[in-house]
Amino acid sequence: MLSCDSEKLQETLLDLQRTQERETQLRIENAAILEGVSAMAGANNKRQVFNSLLEVLRKFIAFDNAIVLTRDDEASDLQVLMSTVMALDLSHWQVGSTFNRCINGECIALYSPKDIEEFKNKSTDLLNICHSSLITGVKISSGDAMIILMSSEKGHFTSSCRRVLNRFRPLLERAIIDIDYRERLQSLVTARTQELIHSQQRFKDFARTVGDWFWEIDTDYKFSYISASQIANHLIDKDNILDFFDGNEDFKHKFRSQLQQNKSFEDLEWQLFIDEKEQWLSFSGTPYYNKHGLLLGYRGTVKNISVRKKTII
Repeated sequence: MLSCDSEKLQETLLDLQRTQERETQLRIENAAILEGVSAMAGANNKRQVFNSLLEVLRKFIAFDNAIVLTRDDEASDLQVLMSTVMALDLSHWQVGSTFNRCINGECIALYSPKDIEEFKNKSTDLLNICHSSLITGVKISSGDAMIILMSSEKGHFTSSCRRVLNRFRPLLERAIIDIDYRERLQSLVTARTQELIHSQQRFKDFARTVGDWFWEIDTDYKFSYISASQIANHLIDKDNILDFFDGNEDFKHKFRSQLQQNKSFEDLEWQLFIDEKEQWLSFSGTPYYNKHGLLLGYRGTVKNISVRKKTII
């Protein structure tokens, strides 16, 4: 009887010890998750987010390389979002039964990846560094995502590794969403920047073609944009467009009056002499406003009409 009670006591103490060990491990893992979230929040780019995730995982799971795959819809292949191997960045991955299970939440350890459908057509370089792998997936707002941890050792990942990776699923989801968002934002910025460059070049090409001078001024008549530094061999070295007409007060007054009406105007002609040669310039302009209707300034063009004027004469 005494022996039986002693055995029960030993079992109870052993269960208590295991519970305490699990609680300690959970506290350590929770602290790591919080540390990882904090590091990601302070990251400046998607690479730093990725590295912060891997740094946390490596505290509990040993692996050599990692790759994150995403897709926008179920009909598409998975594409590389981030990886530790640059040679893999442009690779595509077809989704078979194993990857489908991972995408739906399973955590799977592969002890011979080369025999799995999704790995069969992969390069020798990849298979040489991936003799075993640990895979799981998460659902994100933009589609499906997966992470593959790779080891060059066969049979490397244990059931304990699978448990840890499952525990870190919220951190995985946060990291992948963050990386995916930064990737899409960068792509959008790149596309918009390229569009702006093309638009600016188009504008310059049109300006050269029609031989016009484009100008923009604020409400104080100061230049905010000039398409060329000179027109009709006359250097533009004034901050204020009205100063451009120094020496011709009548035209300056006429030009100021047009601006003060806050209306569009066309073909306001100015006669000037440069190196004793007669020149004729034709000014057109229009006011522009912000979305609240507040006047911001004026925009317009100048045409050198000297040849046309001489022809008429």
